Amino acid sequence: MPSATAPPGTVSAKLLLLHVLTPPAPGGGTVRWDDASLDGPAPPSPQLLANGGFESPDASGGDVYCSTGWQCFNAGNFTNNTAGPSFGPVSHEPGSQSLKQFGVDGGIFQTVEAVAGSPYTATVWAMNWVGDPLNNLGSVQLTVWDGPNGTGTELGRAEAFVDPIDDNVNIYLPVQDGAE
Repeated sequence: MPSATAPPGTVSAKLLLLHVLTPPAPGGGTVRWDDASLDGPAPPSPQLLANGGFESPDASGGDVYCSTGWQCFNAGNFTNNTAGPSFGPVSHEPGSQSLKQFGVDGGIFQTVEAVAGSPYTATVWAMNWVGDPLNNLGSVQLTVWDGPNGTGTELGRAEAFVDPIDDNVNIYLPVQDGAE
């Protein structure tokens, strides 16, 4: 997963999860994310993200657009519950919810304050569910910025892609029928 040391002048870091719809693939399927974390220097805490398990808002009554603590863009970002009416057995331990992404470049992100010279590592659990298999790419992107809240000039970027094709280029994400 992506990691970077914040260069001089860094003020903020951003973790972005993105469903990348690459033509000519029709539909695109979904990529499911859970247990997102961004680890950095302590104090206050090595885990810098809020709601990395996508457990809020409560989606037991059906999918809910976006997720508490995250900012979403484009239409395909939904908090999903394994027990809801539009369920998918795809929540990683612990908890019963995950984020499902689909469509044209559906994205979700969080920004945090960052300290120049400090290392940051992003991790996230991803799944390619058999109920709506991914036929495009998912992206995990860590960027550092010289302004607050991911503004100003981008000073650095680290990125990893998940892919349903075992091509030794990206992280292979085979189709699965449920969380381990």
